[in-house]
Amino acid sequence: MTLIGRIIFFIITTTFVVESSEAEQVYPSRTIQMIVPFSAGGGADETARELAKQLSSILHQPVVVDNRPGAGNFVAESFVARSSADGYTLLYDTSPFAVNAALRKLTINLRTALAPISLVVSAPMILVASPAVPARNLQQFIKFVQSHPGEISFASAGIGSAAHFAGESLNAMAGLDMLHIPYKGGPGAIADVMGNRVAIYFASPVASQAHVKSGRLNALGVSSPSRLTEFPEVMTIAEAGLANFDIQTWHGVFVPAGTPSEIKDKLNLAIKQALKDPEWKAKLDQQGYVIKDSSSQEFSTFIDDEMARWTKMAKERNIVLD
Repeated sequence: MTLIGRIIFFIITTTFVVESSEAEQVYPSRTIQMIVPFSAGGGADETARELAKQLSSILHQPVVVDNRPGAGNFVAESFVARSSADGYTLLYDTSPFAVNAALRKLTINLRTALAPISLVVSAPMILVASPAVPARNLQQFIKFVQSHPGEISFASAGIGSAAHFAGESLNAMAGLDMLHIPYKGGPGAIADVMGNRVAIYFASPVASQAHVKSGRLNALGVSSPSRLTEFPEVMTIAEAGLANFDIQTWHGVFVPAGTPSEIKDKLNLAIKQALKDPEWKAKLDQQGYVIKDSSSQEFSTFIDDEMARWTKMAKERNIVLD
C-alpha cells in the first residue's frame, strides 16, 4: 500500500472508531432493568411499573421491571449495589431503605453503595381504629389509652415499618404505652383491627378507604401535615394537638454508586418529565400519593435525615431489627 493509501486508510478507520465510540456512549442504547424489592401486584410494584412505562417512552428504550423481594428489601438493594454503574440497573425502593441502612447489620453499606436519583412519591398514612374502640377522633383515643395503661395495642406491617415508627411516635409524643403487634403485611393488620383483636393501625389510604366508608374502621387522624382529599373531614395528627407529627412512606429511584453524573442527570430529568403526565398524576392523586420529584442532592439529604430520624427513634424506643 502506498503512503497516500495508508494515510487514507488511517483516516477512515480512525473516524470509524471515533464514531463507533461516540455511539456506544449514547445513553441509553439498550434495555434498562428496574429492580423492585416487592412481589408483583402491590402498590409500590404498580407505581414502579407505571414509572417504567413512562421512562420507556421518554428514554426511547425498554425499561423492564424485575421483582426481587426478600430480606426487608435487601435482596434487591444488594443486587443493584453490586451491578455495573452504567445506568442500566435501577432500584425502585421505598421507606425501608432508610431503616435498613440505619438500623440493620448489613454486609453492604447501602448509603455509600447506592446513589439517590430522585424521590418519586410520598404516601401519607391514616390512623384507623376498630369500631369497638370508644373514640371518634385522636384526642378521644389518647384519653381512652391513658385510662387503660398497658392494655391497648397497635398493629404494624412489621418491625421497622413506617406504621411501626408511626405508632411508636404516637406513643412518645402523646405519652402513651401502647403495645406493638407486628404483622407480616398490611392486610393482616387491617383484618385484625376490624376484628377488634388490635386497637389501631396506620394504614394506607387506598387499603383503608372502603373499610372506613363502610363503617368497619374509624378514621382518627392523618399522618401527614395536610389533610387527605379522600378524607377531608379527618384532621391531621398535628392539627389534633401533636405538633410536627409527620410520618409518611416514600418511593424513590437509586443507581449503583459510581454511575456517571451525566447519566444520573438524564435519569433525574426523565423522572421529572414522567411525573408531569396528567393521566398518571390524576391516578396517583386518587391513590393517595403525593408527587415528590427532587434533585439528586435533595433526595440524598432527605435520605440522611430519614436515617438520622429512625436511628434516634430506635434508640429511644428500643427498636431492634437484628
